[in-house]
Amino acid sequence: MAMKSAPDAIAELVGRCDVCLVDLDQCIYPIFTQTALGALLLLRGLAPRRWRHLPRLLSGAAYILRTRAAQILGDRPTNYELMNAFCRVVRGFPYAWVDECAAALPGLGPRGWRSALERISERMPVFLLTFAIKPIASAYGRTANSRGGRIFAGSMGTPLISLHGVIEGCGCTLCSLSPAAKLKEMERICAKEGFRRPLVIGHGKDESALCARAREMGGGSIAIVRPRQPHDFFDLPLRRNAWKTIARALPPSAPHVGCRPPL
Repeated sequence: MAMKSAPDAIAELVGRCDVCLVDLDQCIYPIFTQTALGALLLLRGLAPRRWRHLPRLLSGAAYILRTRAAQILGDRPTNYELMNAFCRVVRGFPYAWVDECAAALPGLGPRGWRSALERISERMPVFLLTFAIKPIASAYGRTANSRGGRIFAGSMGTPLISLHGVIEGCGCTLCSLSPAAKLKEMERICAKEGFRRPLVIGHGKDESALCARAREMGGGSIAIVRPRQPHDFFDLPLRRNAWKTIARALPPSAPHVGCRPPL
């Protein structure tokens, strides 16, 4: 039997699913969104009355450089370590300042994901499952489609703890930043909304449990393949121009009749 082409495999997979769960970092956005957010905060920190935050922003930049150097040697920090490092940097920052910088992120980086996810959202609701902080997840969750509605039906992110408008820390634990946490959220969405065959789009181990469960339920998964990231647990790996390949495989259609309003 001849193997299906990537467009045919995408169309078949999307056609049998009724809800889509998609990752953000290194999937929609090519690097970690919180690294990009840190760069935006650093630029804002050069403005008058914000200089007092510069030492911590510079320490965050130094941490990123050390982390990247360690990754070359095979030492990869956990999601928990990365989140704690980020929260140490932004502790004491005005929440509104972080929210303002996060709102700029969906307009940065490659844009191919927009067309692809809009085509999918015409066929089923799309949910954003990310460990990025909630201001970032919410900014992407507000992304408009070509008709003026929203691409995403809902979004999950890591909450920030604030007091009187100032960031105090992150509301995360080791368990809440694990593949099991994403699986729990997918199962919650499916149980609440009555979805039966999920489509998972991700890039690495954080989506491994999602992929296995989606396959058990009769759905499937697509990998936006990243260098040195394992993807053997995905059903369909897409390498170069993955988002464009997805968009081209799915012709525009009428909005999904059964799409629920955003949660």
